[in-house]
Amino acid sequence: MVCPGARFAVYLAITTLLNPGDEVIVIEPAWPAYKDCALNAGIKVRTIKTTLETKWEPSIDQINNAINENTNEISANYEYLLQLENKIEKLSSIFSDGYSLFIKQ
Repeated sequence: MVCPGARFAVYLAITTLLNPGDEVIVIEPAWPAYKDCALNAGIKVRTIKTTLETKWEPSIDQINNAINENTNEISANYEYLLQLENKIEKLSSIFSDGYSLFIKQ
């Protein structure tokens, strides 16, 4: 897709993949557009906060605990995914349950 900017691309992706009442999990720190665009589209935003001490990585338990029956997307920065090579198998089992993963590179 060609867009006039990254924020509009994020908005289009969110409004295409999600409906009002759905929930998105944003792994923070994150680009503010993830939350802003979701909230403007009527999507509930749940956040997972990470810290320098944890090398900006949420645990698989944090992700599992944030997911509920309304969760349809997990937004993460590309750098976060690069750090997760050892957890990809566990994450892929989460995503195979019908969740979408939105990655901004």
